[in-house]
Amino acid sequence: MIKGNLAIRDSAANGEQLHLFEQTRKGFVQYLGEFSYLDHHEERAPDLAGDLRKVFVFELEVITKEFDFTPVSPTSSDKSERGKFWNLPLHRLRDLARAVSSKEQTPPERKRMVYERSEAVRIYVLRRANGKCEGCEQKAPFNNSKGQPYLEPHHITRIADEGPDHPEWVAALCPNCHRRVHFGVDRKSYNELVAEKIRLIESNQASGYTS
Repeated sequence: MIKGNLAIRDSAANGEQLHLFEQTRKGFVQYLGEFSYLDHHEERAPDLAGDLRKVFVFELEVITKEFDFTPVSPTSSDKSERGKFWNLPLHRLRDLARAVSSKEQTPPERKRMVYERSEAVRIYVLRRANGKCEGCEQKAPFNNSKGQPYLEPHHITRIADEGPDHPEWVAALCPNCHRRVHFGVDRKSYNELVAEKIRLIESNQASGYTS
């Protein structure tokens, strides 16, 4: 654990920022966003010559993101346990989606919260949408293999204060609207329109829970 590895592990303690890039093809990279260190583990993996060696695998929590993606993957046991999220009352699911990890938590505790929050947000926005795109407000174009309306969670903006997966900044969009907010000629204005719709929806949700 030296040089770059050590810098990643101790980045928070040293007040350093972590910015992640992914190689898209030889000579080109794509910026993914800013992250914070959660934990790491060791694995055996091939090097450039194909020989196995010990590697550190860093587990990171996203702070800001440029594109919609899942930075870490839960274990299969985590997935089965979080299947219960589909059956939770919507207001309880919303509370889980708004949870914020604490620096006082141990790395395993923070990892678990990151996993749970990410999954809770995904399921919450899909249930909140109730089968309709939160952009064009049309029914989902088809059902997935589980028979559920197919919509895609979209992160409206980068946000560090309350977490990028805060439900007020995630919309459930049909594939067409999701591509529009990323690649359409009106992507900026359409994204702002979606953001305004979600703010109104979340305001009504909060009012409904407190009334």
